[in-house]
Amino acid sequence: LPYLKELGITGIWLMPVMQSYDKDHGYATQDYRAIEQDYGSMADFEALLKAAHGQGIGVIMDYLINHSAASNPLFINASASKQSAYHDWYIWQDEKDENWSIYGKNPWHKEKIGYYFAGFWGKMPDFNLRNPEVLRYHHNNLRFWLNKGVDGFRYDMAEMVPYEFWSYMNSAIKVKNPDAFLMAEVY
Repeated sequence: LPYLKELGITGIWLMPVMQSYDKDHGYATQDYRAIEQDYGSMADFEALLKAAHGQGIGVIMDYLINHSAASNPLFINASASKQSAYHDWYIWQDEKDENWSIYGKNPWHKEKIGYYFAGFWGKMPDFNLRNPEVLRYHHNNLRFWLNKGVDGFRYDMAEMVPYEFWSYMNSAIKVKNPDAFLMAEVY
């Protein structure tokens, strides 16, 4: 960190560091409030934040907002029953629509209670971001990280998320930390 400060760097961006399923840069989040063990512990992460801030360097982290891992307890509960309190946290339909293609593949994947939408990979089901409970869930997770001392977030695949969601989420974050740095991937 002192070397980064010498270079004039005032912020670092961490790729996904939350506990994940995919082992491919952490994009299939299993636990939104735990650090992937390959990167250390929560205590290690907190020490990094403290050391970076001591050098005048802010830390932003990737936050995967539009999908989780299929092994995330939320999806496991959601896929257990149509009556699950978490079922509407993901996108479901009864029949597979064969007219879809994302990245050359059909994004609808079979589960015992229907077909779920996973635009990137069958092991990364998409959240239903029109569900207010999902909004609150992500809002609470983002506040958790802000309370740890994170200085902002980089949102993955932002163009796939409804505008209303961003408006709500960014306002909520700025209330907690008006100086939070927010950026999004769009292409």
